[in-house]
Amino acid sequence: MPNCIVKGCPHRSGQKLKYPDVTLHPFPHNLHQIKKWLLQTGQHGNDLESLADKILRGAKNSNFRMCSTHFSEEYYTFKGSKRMLKPNAVPTIFYTSPVLPIIRAQSTSVPAAKRMRVDDPEPSTSFTVVRVVSRLITVGTQTDHRRNRTDVSTMTKKLSKDKDVATQTEPPVKMEIAIQTGDDSIEAELWKVQKDHIYPVCFIDPYKSIDPLESISESKESHSAKGCLSTLHTSKGESSQNPTNSLEGFSTDQNFLNQTTESLEQSTVHQHRDYVRQRKFIIFEENLDSLLYLIKCQHPQTTPCQAPILNIQKFINGSMIQVRLLCLDGHKSLIWNSQPLSGDISVGNVLLANSVLVCGLSFQKVKKMLDLLSIPFFSQTTYCKYQMSYLFPSIDLQWRHEQESTQKELSGKSVALAGDCQFDTPVHSTKYCTYTMMDVMSKKILSFTIDQLGKGKTSVGLEKATFETCLDKLLDDNIDVKIIATSRHDGIEKLVATKYSSIDHQIDVWNLCKSVSKKLVAASKKRDCRDICKWISAITNHLWWCAQTCNQDVDVLLDKWKSVMFHIANKHRFHSLENYKHCQHKRLNAVKERKCAWITSEHPAHTPLSRIINDQALLRDISKIEKFCHTRDLESFHSKVLKYKSKRSAFSMDSVYTDTILAALSHNRNVSREDVNINCAQKSPLPFGEKRCKVAFSKSENRDDKFVGEDVVENYLLDIMSNSLKILNGELVNQWSSRSRILR
Repeated sequence: MPNCIVKGCPHRSGQKLKYPDVTLHPFPHNLHQIKKWLLQTGQHGNDLESLADKILRGAKNSNFRMCSTHFSEEYYTFKGSKRMLKPNAVPTIFYTSPVLPIIRAQSTSVPAAKRMRVDDPEPSTSFTVVRVVSRLITVGTQTDHRRNRTDVSTMTKKLSKDKDVATQTEPPVKMEIAIQTGDDSIEAELWKVQKDHIYPVCFIDPYKSIDPLESISESKESHSAKGCLSTLHTSKGESSQNPTNSLEGFSTDQNFLNQTTESLEQSTVHQHRDYVRQRKFIIFEENLDSLLYLIKCQHPQTTPCQAPILNIQKFINGSMIQVRLLCLDGHKSLIWNSQPLSGDISVGNVLLANSVLVCGLSFQKVKKMLDLLSIPFFSQTTYCKYQMSYLFPSIDLQWRHEQESTQKELSGKSVALAGDCQFDTPVHSTKYCTYTMMDVMSKKILSFTIDQLGKGKTSVGLEKATFETCLDKLLDDNIDVKIIATSRHDGIEKLVATKYSSIDHQIDVWNLCKSVSKKLVAASKKRDCRDICKWISAITNHLWWCAQTCNQDVDVLLDKWKSVMFHIANKHRFHSLENYKHCQHKRLNAVKERKCAWITSEHPAHTPLSRIINDQALLRDISKIEKFCHTRDLESFHSKVLKYKSKRSAFSMDSVYTDTILAALSHNRNVSREDVNINCAQKSPLPFGEKRCKVAFSKSENRDDKFVGEDVVENYLLDIMSNSLKILNGELVNQWSSRSRILR
């Protein structure tokens, strides 16, 4: 037979004649709403989850009901003439029947009519004997608010002598209070106490990890601790003689908590905290709600509220969530932020924007990934705002520090530079030209310059202009440049010969070999010149070998290069050359000599090939490769730049500048990084101490183990993120100036 689920409630089915106005309402078909109903009763602790599931499975046919006496009128509505509960109705009224002791009062001088007045404020001369019939709970929940405080303390003092009273902490049970004179007894009326929940008065601060209590003096801490102890003792019935003391202790704790909450609501990052290296977690909303519902109301008032949480309001700001709790009495119980704030800006949002940028990720891809996970994320407009205000300035500051350290390292030393330009897109649609200077010895990026194509600017002229700007910047920093190696560029060659005549200009060997290869390919496409294709690889390798073995002697270099015309004609001794008389390879056997496609003077391809080999412009450039300088390390750097700014995407000038800085910082940190050595023989077949580059096995051996260097988080990235927070907090001055505005 269905009955009200609230313990102690007498209502059940079949009582329409006795209680015509009482209705037994079935539980809603929502698990979250069922838990709310059960939570308000305060009678289901560990069994809350299992009971809620049992009620949900039983649905409408179950015997679980809650009567209408526990719902206030505001939760009812009328559908025609039928009175119904609203969908968001929550029970809030719970009548507590106190435990019934028997109080015997023996007196001959007091009339019988006055023996019922147990709340008489005037002192009585009667002798009172207290006998506990059943268990008793905390006095604060069983006495009427109209009762005089003196009588309550007197009765509590006498009741505390009984051991059952001192240890009782269970929910309210019925008490029978009777005043007896002789054999007569009169039952007193039941007291009505709404929202009678027993909760610990001292609330544990949920912001323990933030530790906002450091600024509180030790005297306040000791005073609040005493208040907590007195309150706990009162709940056990050990010190209930003076309830006022316990309330005073609570008010002190409550005021202390209010000050703490206000300081947390206005939390900033002015204190030194390592938010960058601090761990962060992903929490599901359901788990967060289950945690927040455990918190009781912290609203300050003369008596502790401690009402359960009725509603949780959430406000999302990017990746941060702000939670506001409302209790049953309508109090704003708590305001909590999932991330620390600096003013009104979330620290976590700024750090997340930093991570997207410094890792070379695309905002659209990151947002799509977070959308799939249903994780809130800020908009691209906010992301651009964070970039301009905090991210770009911190990256620029890190690059300034990097340049200062390299200047100190190179001060007083002669420097050999390698320079090369990179366009953001193919030449026919290019927009930005980036010229980079690298130290040949340390292989570190020293400087770079970015310029944008516009009206009256060509890609050839822009390369020369950026080269001049970049070199002037290094010379202004007192860098002693002795040698500079660039690609083949007529404008740069003339500029160095006139403006920088004290600098030895070298041509990049790799770039020159590539130029020769293109000419040979074009010549091989002519009529009867197909045999040139068979010699292209050998000729370019020969040029590389000439520059590598000339011992920085230009005459030897040129003679070695001219000897290639004798070699392709199967002549390996050349008396006409002064500095190089014969080939240095071994004599060819008859088989190889017969299979080789020799190009003699009678061959149709001999004349076009001779024009290429003996071209005066080529010989002039070859005379500038005797020091064997090349820019292959710069090509490696250009590949790293593409990690941060792909040629398939369009970027602003500011983004191109900061992305190039990030690539340069990463290159400088890793170019001199040593290989990891094996330190555990059990994890690798390599011997202990050997360099741990990479070990791969063929598929035939059914092994695919790979031992590579360990991935580490580079500290300069953490420094950039820390500086962005300092700029956000006002600890660093923002000296960033937009490059886009300069161009305008």
